[in-house]
Amino acid sequence: MKPAIIYYTSNRENEEFEQKIRDNILNICGGIPIVSVSQKPIDFGKNICIGEVGVNDDNLFRQVQIACQNTDADYVITTEADVIYPEDYFKFIPSSLSQVYRSDNMWILYKSKRRTRYYKKEYSEGGQVIGREFYLSILEKALKNLPLWNPLVYKNGACLDCPDHQGPVNKIRNPFTYSRIKWQYFHTDPIISVKTNKGLRSYGGRASEYRGDLPVWGNCENLKQRFGIL
Repeated sequence: MKPAIIYYTSNRENEEFEQKIRDNILNICGGIPIVSVSQKPIDFGKNICIGEVGVNDDNLFRQVQIACQNTDADYVITTEADVIYPEDYFKFIPSSLSQVYRSDNMWILYKSKRRTRYYKKEYSEGGQVIGREFYLSILEKALKNLPLWNPLVYKNGACLDCPDHQGPVNKIRNPFTYSRIKWQYFHTDPIISVKTNKGLRSYGGRASEYRGDLPVWGNCENLKQRFGIL
């Protein structure tokens, strides 16, 4: 089966940090083709720049849809602009193209100097492998009847472009919840989702455990230095 990496970004993170994320993916992905969909032009695989259309879940999943439409791969490996990936993530081969697979080893790393540990996260769509056509069918259901782009900017579910941060909540129906999709876990080395306070969400949910060090990455403060999370 033929894989592709899909990468999507609103380009709101520090550019030096995002570049280090992309460099890490390039260095360890084993030459798997990459399709990137961004709101500013980037040099990363096959890049599709859709312009600064707004930062919200509607547009995030639309970008994912465009990425999947621009590859003929059998399955896609999700990558995000604020996630640090280990090499073995890109070696997983799904046994079914109609099943969602998510890493069982997701961790949150906060930029805040008060947060000096890694925090365990149950799952993330940023650590996901899925059949391309299956993913497109799920996205089609969720995005049906929505405008191509939502111009509003959201942060932690609040509309920053609306008076007093009130206004319409995100219109999108989460593709996986809406289609009642269940997923299977697969094991990877730790995948690190970084919260810099510039992304869609500043928090990663309730942590089930926390550690100061993790295999592959070592001490969290050293990892922050390495990726410029300062």
